[in-house]
Amino acid sequence: MVAPRENALACSECHTRGDSRMADLAGFYMPGRDKFQLLDSLGLILVLGNLLGVTIHGLMRIFTNGRKEEK
Repeated sequence: MVAPRENALACSECHTRGDSRMADLAGFYMPGRDKFQLLDSLGLILVLGNLLGVTIHGLMRIFTNGRKEEK
């Protein structure tokens, strides 16, 4: 059920405010169409927090590699 290349839509045809194809649909959040500042900010904070956590974890593994005490 995938449209052929010549019938495909651009993202902006649905994910924009105003006169988009899904402007009149309600009951769900669509990024780019709806503005909910808390949800947008929370998503950004979670992504940046995950990237920071992965970076710190990777650096700790690099710097502590080979320093394990043998029993």
